[in-house]
Amino acid sequence: MFKLIASTFVAVLMSFFVVDNLRLQPTNGNATDVVTFTIKNFGVNVDGNISGVKGSIDWNAADVTKTTVQLTADVNTINTGIKKRDDHLKKDDFFDVQKHPELSFKSTKITSMATGGFMAEGNLTIKGITKSVSIPFNVGIAGNQYTFKGEFTIDRRGFEVGGSSMTMGDNVKVVFNIVAAAK
Repeated sequence: MFKLIASTFVAVLMSFFVVDNLRLQPTNGNATDVVTFTIKNFGVNVDGNISGVKGSIDWNAADVTKTTVQLTADVNTINTGIKKRDDHLKKDDFFDVQKHPELSFKSTKITSMATGGFMAEGNLTIKGITKSVSIPFNVGIAGNQYTFKGEFTIDRRGFEVGGSSMTMGDNVKVVFNIVAAAK
């Protein structure tokens, strides 16, 4: 009898930690999550964001290697706080939003890191160019909401964003804070 009660208790407990098919929820009240970025231009940090994040995170806390992530963001929403610059970033020499309105990430592997947190390996597509990336991230849980936070750096030239520039840095720091809840 004790084994049956213990087994039932463990099964119920695990059901609280294994959540599948998480769908994105708004984090800022505007029904969108935001990915921020920082790049140097003339030696000064320029910050911006891209919103319109959509997709799914199929999270499996019991076995993170079974987790999958598939997200897109609407490049038309790019915002650096200067409309003229934002309009220029949408042109073909930068993001070419007419041909490539979204950027995307699709995981190929999720693992736990020995130092804590997780590592998502996958394919990042910007401007129609796909590159393999590794993204360290953490997960916070509050009730039925899961917050995925992380940051990574990419070389914008690998995605043919901005061409060769003597004034603009090559490295772009990307930071994300995405809230998801069970659907």
